[in-house]
Amino acid sequence: MTNAPGRFDDESLSPRPPGTVLSSQDTSNPCLMCGSTSRAVLYPFEIRDVVRCQSCNFIYAHPMAEEGHFDEIYGGEYWTTYNVSVGEPDIHDRIDEFLEISAERIERLERFRLDGKLLDVGCSMGFLVKAASDSGFEAIGIDLSEQTLAEGRELFDVDLRQAVVGDLPSALQFDAITCYNTIEHLTDPESLMREMVSHLSPDGIIVIGTHDIESKSHLLERRLWKHIMPSEHLFYFRREDLFALGERVGLTVVHADKPIDNSIVVYYKHAESTAD
Repeated sequence: MTNAPGRFDDESLSPRPPGTVLSSQDTSNPCLMCGSTSRAVLYPFEIRDVVRCQSCNFIYAHPMAEEGHFDEIYGGEYWTTYNVSVGEPDIHDRIDEFLEISAERIERLERFRLDGKLLDVGCSMGFLVKAASDSGFEAIGIDLSEQTLAEGRELFDVDLRQAVVGDLPSALQFDAITCYNTIEHLTDPESLMREMVSHLSPDGIIVIGTHDIESKSHLLERRLWKHIMPSEHLFYFRREDLFALGERVGLTVVHADKPIDNSIVVYYKHAESTAD
């Protein structure tokens, strides 16, 4: 179990216990999926709760964090000091594990794309960029922490840049864009999706991986599930949410899978490219 900041040891001590219906007159932070402001507390936390939309059942954090709320940590020692503080291993103790996971992710990607330019969004130390490069892709990765990126460049000799998607030249196109365990951290996932679409080549593929709120482990562990952490995880996606979000930004789903119970991975292409 992670040491999720702000979790109540006893939820009955919260001023907003589970099931509390919040006022729909608060029009801030409407549901990402349907726009409703009708919501009820699912898991109370001190700073922001995890709530369920009463219209479409989408689960998200409320009140929403301000944009850039975690940038100091993401841009600093997220993978080391912060992760250890919440009960996760230091990244340096997981290098072999992440390399193996990344090689598996590229192997799955190769069912749809064997080569070309690849962008990994939220690349950390560049594990997936390394795996993609080894498989013949012309790969780059972007993230916020220059410290982590510098370590990755030294370890793997790969192209890692301190940037977000919006910083990239508008004409730069990629044949594959991967984004694992990042979209749930952002205050505006739809904007990220639109930015990625704008950099996707006509026959390119986008891969989004995130935690699966419908996983067996969440259904069993509920509020103690390791990913219930609204200090940083702001959205909790179901398969249907990822499908709908892709459709909203002009993508169509070509495949979805669950490599492990905790996660879901969706593969998209431009909607018009699949219609041809």
